[in-house]
Parts: sequence; C-alpha cells; structure tokens
Amino acid sequence: MNRNGLCSALLKTGATKEECCNSNNESFSNSASVSWSEGELSPSSVFYMHVQGGVPCSRCRETCEGVKCGPNQKCVIRNGVPKCVCSPNCAAFRNQRGKVHHKGPVCGSDGKTYKSTCRLLKRSCRRKINLTISYYGSCKLSCSKLTCPSKKRCLLDQNMIPHCVNCSQRKCSSSSNNATMGFKGSLVKAVCGSDGLTYASMCDLRQAACQRGKAIPVAYKGPCKKRATCNSIRCSEGQSCLLELGSRKPRCVTCSKPRWCRKSRNDSIVGPLCGTNGQTSSLCAFTQFKKIIFNNIPAVCHFLNEYNAVCGIEFVGNLIEETRIVKLLLTQCDLFRGNRINLYDP
Repeated sequence: MNRNGLCSALLKTGATKEECCNSNNESFSNSASVSWSEGELSPSSVFYMHVQGGVPCSRCRETCEGVKCGPNQKCVIRNGVPKCVCSPNCAAFRNQRGKVHHKGPVCGSDGKTYKSTCRLLKRSCRRKINLTISYYGSCKLSCSKLTCPSKKRCLLDQNMIPHCVNCSQRKCSSSSNNATMGFKGSLVKAVCGSDGLTYASMCDLRQAACQRGKAIPVAYKGPCKKRATCNSIRCSEGQSCLLELGSRKPRCVTCSKPRWCRKSRNDSIVGPLCGTNGQTSSLCAFTQFKKIIFNNIPAVCHFLNEYNAVCGIEFVGNLIEETRIVKLLLTQCDLFRGNRINLYDP
C-alpha cells in the first residue's frame, strides 16, 4: 500500500486474505505495507493499478506485531497504521568505529559532508544505497590536510577528490614480469596505464594506484606500445580514442552525457557543469561521443590532458586548435579515468 492508501503492485492472485497475509514468502508477508483486496481483480483493474497509481485495498496488519523491517529500520504506528521507518542505531555504529564521542561532521563515501553520523546513516537508509563513512570531519579537497583512520591511505580519485581506502595487501594472481615477457594468457589480462607502464592485470594497477595515492586511468587494454596511435590500439565498444595533451599518447575513454546536464528548448545541453576544483562552468557540455556544445556552436574534443578535456571550435568541418580553446571540467563522466574509486576496497 502506498501513501495514498492504494495498492500499486500485484504480489499474488487467486488467494484468500489468510493466504495473502500469511504467505510463506517472508520478503513481503512480514512487511508493514502488505495489503489485500476483496474479490479478484479484473484485467482492467490491474491496468488501472499501474496507470493511475493503484486500486483500493486493506492492510493485512493493524499493529507492529510480527512486522519485520529492513536494516536500520523499525516499525511505528503512523496515522493508525504500521509503517517501517528509518531509525539507525547511531550510538552503536559509532562504538563499532571506535568514535564514541565523535559528534561532528563526517565525510561520506559519496564525497559529501554530513552534519553527523546519523544524517549519513539515515540518508543511506532512505535512499537505499550503501553509504559509509570515508573519514571523520568535513570532506577535504586534497590529501594534504586529511588524516585517514588506522590502516587506510588517502587516494585521489579520477576527479582529484580524496578518499580513505584500504590498500589490499594480498598478492595479485599475476606479476608484471609475466606481462612484459608475454607468457600465455598474460597479454589478455595486461593493461596499459596512462603513466606509460604495463600492468599485468587490473589488480596490479589498483594496487599501484593505492600505493601511489593517485588513481591511474587505463589507457588501453594490453601491454603498452612504444609508438602507439589511435589507429594501432583497439578500444572497447562504446569508447573513443583521444590523445593526451602534450605527450599525444592515445587513450581509450568513455564519453557520456552527464545526468545533471539540463536540456533547453532547442535540445541543446546547457546549464552549469561541476568542475574538479569544486566550481561550476557553463562553457562546454557533452551531447554525444566527442561532441560538445560551446555557445551553441558544435565543437569536437581533440586532445585530452590528465584531468581536463580540451575542445576547439569547429567551422565548416575544419578544427581550429588554437582559437578560443576552453577546458571542459566534468566530475561525473569517466572520460578522465578508466577506473573509478569504487574499484578499490572501501
């Protein structure tokens, strides 16, 4: 049953009230919102249930007795009916973390600052996402002023945002020597990092990045080539090859339209873009692979430096590299990094 007192999802048909409310499926039989309706629903009623937001029904339970709520939830009576609400045990959580007396802000694994541990736990519960404490205190912009908890290191992700992560001490199944020597099977797992080094596997690359304290994007799959070009490397489906600014080395990137880009009436992407420095810019935005909009004039991203894409204006098919070049700062696109922070152990 939803907030309007209507049932909007069909769990079972051809069942009595007892069969519906006492089903063997504990995933919904013990839920506070499970309800039943008198008589069998007609096909038109099922249709309206999905289209118009539900059909009339009655709750199976009128009290919290026997109701089992999810993690960090408890059953309460609201407006005369039982309801599972988020109610995390903040004190117990702080005790497990060894921060019994910490009452200040915390930095979440999503890179956002929360006023308290409870705020973070409640958001995790309400949004139904796995949100954890990265470190205590407000979120920082660099590792220089960040003290990580015991056994954790500070690592900058693809957007230069610091995170406290566990650097795994376990050995990877392969070694870097296997990749360079070309043993059978090693070439398939090997990857070329943007630092120009060959790693025997993604596991080796992640460990190296963790030890270095800085994310290492994957340039392309396979061992690094001395004179690689966009014509000599093969990118995965959905990826494009761009050149590093300065070194002009090729890198396979995934250009995707950020979810937070707004569309104007003419379907051009406009609105502010969040930069790696925490500021916003509205100069560029992606529309499709390697395409951007600059003052409503189509342009093409033709170079890629370590953190920012650089785009030039395109007139009559000719790319002008030196005129009105702007930097494109995107924090939600994996254009700048082949591997995200969630590839590391939290």
